[in-house]
Amino acid sequence: MSQKQCNPLAVRALNKGSPILPPTGGTKGVRDPSISIHIWESTDLITWGTYRLVKVEGNAGMVWAPGAIWYPAKGQYLVHWAFKFYSPSDTAHTSATGPEQIRYAYTPDLLTFSTPQTLISYAPTSIIDLCILPLSASTFVRSMKNESASNVFMEVSTNGLFGSWTRPGGKDAFVVLIMDYYGSDGYWPFTSSFKSADGAGLINGGWTDASRTAWPIKLRHESVVGVTKERCGALAAKWG
Repeated sequence: MSQKQCNPLAVRALNKGSPILPPTGGTKGVRDPSISIHIWESTDLITWGTYRLVKVEGNAGMVWAPGAIWYPAKGQYLVHWAFKFYSPSDTAHTSATGPEQIRYAYTPDLLTFSTPQTLISYAPTSIIDLCILPLSASTFVRSMKNESASNVFMEVSTNGLFGSWTRPGGKDAFVVLIMDYYGSDGYWPFTSSFKSADGAGLINGGWTDASRTAWPIKLRHESVVGVTKERCGALAAKWG
């Protein structure tokens, strides 16, 4: 998707809405059955190659909504995903699993990965669909879905990715959150000024449906990536 005129509520699909990177590994479907991560590499967002399918965790019942950020404190990428575990003895994966949690691993090159660890657990509450926005070396914002209650919330940390997290707020704060409305026609933006939203309000009642005129439909699991005007122009020239 290409943002128009720096307006987070005005977007359009590239390549006439057709896929740009069709997967060739596994079942050849990016979201089916969602137990591995599809990886492509590019230096310019135009030419893509070095495709691979990586299974990051052997006994995970799922690897949903993977994401990656550069983590300066470690000097590596931090890759995260939502998961739920099968018992190691349940090799056929037929028994019940535990609640969804967020796992992570470090990688210097997206080729080799450290042993996965748990990043976020609110067990017995299930948590999925984590997005992380680094604001500085020590300040991070993250959003995720409470799958047990079917709502979305945001948290902020000013003392590192593994520091303490609180619900944001402030009279002048303004946030646009793009959610995957999978039960209907795709992405749906919500805005909040936080002027009347405290911690509870961010979960229930702190958000307003935003206009999405001419948005593409039937898209899933977005990520927001900042690019230069030159890169944005090159993407538009290549993919329309």
